[in-house]
Amino acid sequence: MEFASVFIEYWPRFLDGTLMTLKLTFLGSLIAGLAAPFLALYRLNANIVVQVPLRIYISFMRGTPLLAQMFRKIFLPPCCTCKT
Repeated sequence: MEFASVFIEYWPRFLDGTLMTLKLTFLGSLIAGLAAPFLALYRLNANIVVQVPLRIYISFMRGTPLLAQMFRKIFLPPCCTCKT
C-alpha cells in the first residue's frame, strides 16, 4: 500500500484524532488557567497546613517528567484496584 492511499482511506480518523487533541488541549489549558491563580494565592498563605501539601504537589509536578506522570495516571489505578 502506498502512503497516499492509506492516508486517503484513514483521513476521517486522522481528522477526528486531531480535533479531539485540540479539544483536550483547550480543556486542559482552561482548567490549568483557572486553577493556577488560586494555587498561587494559597501558596503565598502563611498557614503551614496549606503550604506543605502545595509544596509537595509543586515539587512533584516540577520534578517529574510529563511522560512519567502520564504513565502513573494511566497504569497505576488499574494495578491498585482489588478485583476479586
